[in-house]
Amino acid sequence: MRLGPFYVGQVPSEPLSFVIRDAATNERVDLSAYGGAETVFVDPTGQLVDNSNGFTSIVSPPEGVVRYNFGGQSLFHEVGRHSLQIRLMGANNVSDFTHIVDFDVLKPLGG
Repeated sequence: MRLGPFYVGQVPSEPLSFVIRDAATNERVDLSAYGGAETVFVDPTGQLVDNSNGFTSIVSPPEGVVRYNFGGQSLFHEVGRHSLQIRLMGANNVSDFTHIVDFDVLKPLGG
């Protein structure tokens, strides 16, 4: 999956959409067993980025589609290589993670 680049201070107008795929088969994963999801963002220094205004939702469980809405908040404060990972949460403390996705944040022209 490819993301970005994004720019320092940017608040994207559209949510991020992800299709969760099985690493071995590349097939879409049925997410019906999961009751929720969260997206974790990390800046270039390895620090967690506060994304408390945003929210993650499983929008099409059979198709494996997850969406992150920014909630009007920029998560991009530093130039460099950022990362994200989605945590899928199910019953009985089940917690599964996607692979880590890296993306670039650039300085906007004139900024």
